Amino acid sequence: MSDRRLASISHRMIFMNRGWTLALSTLLAVPGFAQNSTWSPLGVLVHPAEEIKVPDEVKKAIPVGTIVRWMQGTHLSSAGEISLIYDTGDQFEPKAHFAFLRNGVRIGDFRLAEALLNRGESIDDFVDNLEPCQAAEIPLQAGRKGLLAAFRNIGDGAATVFALVTEKNGRYSFSWSEWTTQAQFRIRPKAAFEIWNSDDGDNCVWCTHHYEVADYLWKNETLVKISHRTTKRALSPHQFSENPIVVKP
Repeated sequence: MSDRRLASISHRMIFMNRGWTLALSTLLAVPGFAQNSTWSPLGVLVHPAEEIKVPDEVKKAIPVGTIVRWMQGTHLSSAGEISLIYDTGDQFEPKAHFAFLRNGVRIGDFRLAEALLNRGESIDDFVDNLEPCQAAEIPLQAGRKGLLAAFRNIGDGAATVFALVTEKNGRYSFSWSEWTTQAQFRIRPKAAFEIWNSDDGDNCVWCTHHYEVADYLWKNETLVKISHRTTKRALSPHQFSENPIVVKP
């Protein structure tokens, strides 16, 4: 198992205008997930997200006994689809899945863990303790959109995982993913993106940290880092981890 997974278990448990920015901001504010977090002497404790009620035709399209955490009509494809995130309901390892439906039929389905494995790792070795926190359809280039979702680990909530799903030629797939710490994905004008990621240089998980700010652009069917810098002063991680996807004008 990688050091990244071990850290998670231990203490790291667009062509935009004002109208589009307002629309996406509204989407981000709409209740979809109900991931619960509470304060403790050790910091934030993240509990599994609550189940949302869905129509019977959606329930019939996904595996029996699974729980839907988020659902939204999207346009990753020209025909559109219903995008949803569901899991097993297990309180420790829920094993989140992305699914895409059209006319009551599941046209795409894959497990989040598939995007996070390192080379040579088995999915059976993956500690799948991630719960969805936030999601949004984002613009990547003219006429192209993707579904960006943020997950946090059950437990101390310090790990933040971002996953981007896109559609091409009728096939849905992961285009990009990133395992971060107490991070925030910022959507900027003209399809530019930033990730603010905690520089966890010590063992105090919820103390202030310097942040690495990485700039990304959509290129060659993925997000590509083009530059990075480090903040001059230490920042509180709470302002980032509690809102992992934001729109910045």
